[in-house]
Amino acid sequence: PKKFVLPGKPTAISSPGIGKFVFVGISGSMYVWHVTSGRCVHSLQCHFQEITRITANEHFTVTASPDG
Repeated sequence: PKKFVLPGKPTAISSPGIGKFVFVGISGSMYVWHVTSGRCVHSLQCHFQEITRITANEHFTVTASPDG
């Protein structure tokens, strides 16, 4: 199994059925990890408060936070 070294405590995780990526919310940022390599392929500061939910499919990723 791959180990993912995260930059903080995850507050939301989503792994869509396609199985290639894992989306992780840490604080107000979303990180995208490639499952096979275990590498972070993208990060995005998308909220001022912590991300509480991530929903993803092969076309879209949606995050939720108390800040809207």
